[in-house]
Parts: sequence; structure tokens; C-alpha cells
Amino acid sequence: MTIDLLFPTPVYRVVDTENFLDRPRLLESCLEVVARREVQDRLSNPFHRVASSHLVADRLHLEPRFSGLKRFVEKHAGKFSRSLGYPSGKPRIRQMWVNAGKPGDFVYPHAHPGRNVFMAGVFYVKCDKRDGISILSQQSREEPEVTTPLSTTGQYYEGQEGRLLLFRADTLHGTFPQKGDSRVIISFNLALDDAD
Repeated sequence: MTIDLLFPTPVYRVVDTENFLDRPRLLESCLEVVARREVQDRLSNPFHRVASSHLVADRLHLEPRFSGLKRFVEKHAGKFSRSLGYPSGKPRIRQMWVNAGKPGDFVYPHAHPGRNVFMAGVFYVKCDKRDGISILSQQSREEPEVTTPLSTTGQYYEGQEGRLLLFRADTLHGTFPQKGDSRVIISFNLALDDAD
């Protein structure tokens, strides 16, 4: 008998342990974005039960105050894309937005399919370790009586300030209702090179 493991779901993770990014200033910038009137008018959508700038302010990577994060993300996205078999790929951020949560907020499981969306990710600016993210299997199936490496339906990553997670854009992900007082994250979509 042989059991083949096909089609892995890779998740790239790194933590800014050297404090390359000024997180207090980044947090201040994120909170300013969420406080914008156009964001306040559209705080949530069917996929986000959280204050999000996704629908009205998703080009934050073009703002100078987010340039350090943009460089950090694209550097690591390049490493990830090379490990996925794209040696000449240069992932570039196409969309970047802020999600700011309060207790009870959550994000439904979803993926980021779209034209020229190669990779998606999240950077934790401020969070409680209980407020992480779940990466989920796209397959619907009966829950096993005993979970094994062959039957697991998801992986949970604790929240960690300064952590960057990257995954392919078609990877299903979401969050549980928030337990901590505050969660501020920056999400993004990347394309290979600068394709339109």
C-alpha cells in the first residue's frame, strides 16, 4: 500500500525579530487609515466582520509611510516564490489594506482569487497571541474521529506581533472571534513582477 501526499499548502512565516519595522509608527498609521471617514462608512462586508479598509483604501503600499513594510513583504515574498519554483519571480504588492478588530470580530474563511493575484499574506502589527489565523483545507469532508497528519483539515497560527505569513492566493484562511482587546493587521495581495 502507498499513500501519496499531493498538492501541499505551503505557508511562509517569519518574524521581524530585529525590529526592522517601526511597529509603533506602523500601528499609528494603521489606526489613522481605519479612522478615515470613507473607511468608517464601510466598516465591514460579508467576508469581514471587522473594521477594514479593504473596500475603500487598499493601495496603502503606495503611501510613503508604509514603504518599509512594503520592502519587507516583497523581500520575503521573493524568497517564498523562489522556493515555490519561480526563480526569476519578483512578487510585487498589488493591494494592501488594514483590518482592525475588537473583541468578537472575525473574518469568514475565504481565499484571494483574482486576476494576477499570485500570493496573499498578513502582517501582525498588534495582537493578542490568542488571535491568530487558521489555514484551512479546501476539501469538505467528514471530521475524523482521530485527527492524523493525513486527515487534518487546518492549521492554526497564534497571533504574534511582527509576524509575516505568506501563502498562495487560493489558500483558504480565516479567523475565530477575537478574544483580545485589539488586533491590527495589514493584509495584502501580490502578483509576480508588475503584471496588470
